[in-house]
Order: sequence, then C-alpha cells, then structure tokens
Amino acid sequence: LAGPIVILFFVGHKIYSRTLKFGVHLSTVDVDAGRRELNLGEEMEAERAAYRAMPFWKKVWNFWF
Repeated sequence: LAGPIVILFFVGHKIYSRTLKFGVHLSTVDVDAGRRELNLGEEMEAERAAYRAMPFWKKVWNFWF
C-alpha cells in the first residue's frame, strides 16, 4: 500500500522541481573525500588493552548488559 504513495510523491517531486534526471553519474561521485586512514589492527589492539584494563565487575556488567 505504501509503494504507490511513495512513487506518487517521488514523481510529484520530480515534476515540481523540474529535475527529471534519475540518479547521479558515476564520474561525478567522489568516494575518497572525507575518508580517513584506518589501521584496524592497531584499533583492535587498543580496544583489547582497554578491555583488559577494566575491573572484573565492569567486564561482567558489559557482558550482561
């Protein structure tokens, strides 16, 4: 039931805004902007070290909740 309503609103928006283009050309997409370097091994080791440094009661609390 929601499908026709969504399509109706989409077509109405395209007519109202007068942009009949559907989607974006792949040549204009920039996938590298804002991406940061990620070293997963270092992050996992830091997370493990933080977990090892926690007291026992906090480990139990995090396990159950």
